[in-house]
Amino acid sequence: QAGSLTNSSPMSLPHSKMLSVSQQLMDGLEAAAVSFHRVCYDNEEFRIDSEYYHPLHLVYESLVTANKHDRLGKLCNLIAGPFGSTVTTDNYVEDEEFRYIRGKDVQDFFLDDSDPVYVGRDLFDSLSQFHLKPLDILVTVVGMNFGKTALVLPKDCPAIFSCKSTLLKNSRVNPYFLVTYLSCKHGYRLIRRGRRGAAQPGINLFDLKTVPVPIFSKTFQDHVELIVNDCCQSLKEKSKELYQQAEDLLLSELGLQDWQPTEETVAVKSFAESFLSSGRLDAEYYQPKFDELEKQVKSYSRGWVNIRNVLNQDIKNGTTPEGVIQESISNKPKFIRIEAFNQSLEIDKESLYSIEEATLKKYKSISVSRDDVLVSITGTIGNVAVYSVDDPAIINQNVVKLTCNKNIIYPCVLALYIKSIGRSLLIRQQTGNVQPYVNVPNFQNLIVPLLVKEVQDTVLSCLEKASDRRAKSKQLLEIAKTGVERAIEEDEERATVWINEQLEDLGMELT
Repeated sequence: QAGSLTNSSPMSLPHSKMLSVSQQLMDGLEAAAVSFHRVCYDNEEFRIDSEYYHPLHLVYESLVTANKHDRLGKLCNLIAGPFGSTVTTDNYVEDEEFRYIRGKDVQDFFLDDSDPVYVGRDLFDSLSQFHLKPLDILVTVVGMNFGKTALVLPKDCPAIFSCKSTLLKNSRVNPYFLVTYLSCKHGYRLIRRGRRGAAQPGINLFDLKTVPVPIFSKTFQDHVELIVNDCCQSLKEKSKELYQQAEDLLLSELGLQDWQPTEETVAVKSFAESFLSSGRLDAEYYQPKFDELEKQVKSYSRGWVNIRNVLNQDIKNGTTPEGVIQESISNKPKFIRIEAFNQSLEIDKESLYSIEEATLKKYKSISVSRDDVLVSITGTIGNVAVYSVDDPAIINQNVVKLTCNKNIIYPCVLALYIKSIGRSLLIRQQTGNVQPYVNVPNFQNLIVPLLVKEVQDTVLSCLEKASDRRAKSKQLLEIAKTGVERAIEEDEERATVWINEQLEDLGMELT
């Protein structure tokens, strides 16, 4: 609420009392008094919406500006992305040289490289003002989840970016520190403070430029860089290596490690061996590459079965009930969408929605338990994750759940098989043009090799080690963020002591 300034306004409190006020806000205080002068004269954009003056925004702003600081527009050159129609999906090419960074590729701290797309040299060269360089920073500025911040690394270049992001270039502070601050609770909240629009929320260039940034010593900033760059990145890379090792083991066992799909596009089939056996008359179903892949899986020495023969329950997809809460709330059952799947066969807990206990009971038949394998059957078919969350959950209509008989196949191994091999066989089963879809009866046609237990054990070991390193990497990012938050709310000396204690507990040393 905007009104006259009073002594109880968070803005009128000294820095030493801000932390207690912040805790009160977390406990339910939702109003702030702001002077008319500030609204009218200290605000170039004349923001009068009450959300802009949310008490927590005011507290965080005061904490950041209480000591040495500057505005983001003074510390970086800000460059908005190209007009939306400049690059469309028609411009994507198979040549993997010039990457195009979409809004969804900008994740916390780093760019997601699990599903990259590329453009041609001519288009790339024509957009030279949008070329990315190592240590540039991208901030998403459009969509419900705007405000995510990622650092551009050498491996991400050469690249250009989309209209969904704004580029922060030539930072006058350590870019690793800056991306950590913008990802921590203070920086992220102050970015989202400038939200405009309802149906398509976002932030404009002016509001982004005015975000305050604390200026800490070079020693502290470099300390944060060591955590994010040296420790976290090395763990992420090791995790990728272990995941690739697991996939290579699986492909090698099935004789598919060096397999490449045929470029032949014509197949001649008799009516008996086509329609009478499969019920399909569409040419796409009979592409030679599908026949070759299926033949290779079926030639596995230990044999194969249809997927229903490795499960303890029937395959089911879900639904979207009324009353879904669009955030992850602790101690509430969860609602799972494809958006919560990551590319490491895991669920992003932060991307889960929530439901009430009554809803879970009503839809018990589509409830999900720990270790169930979840697979997308609409849109991008064959995305897969293993549910490793303790909270009970249900799935939406675009996902099927597979409850493995662990005496035949481990959940993580089945998930890896579907992602690396089974996805192509599922795509063969899809119907529909505008929205591709695999129904449950067709999904049951998926074939699964009866893998040797020793091979499964080795693959599972690699996946578990990869998961452990990903988890430790996430812990390090949280330590970096919390360390910056402590430096803002206390001081950088005490923040440094806390950071070092956390690293010691993890058995990590900064070099």
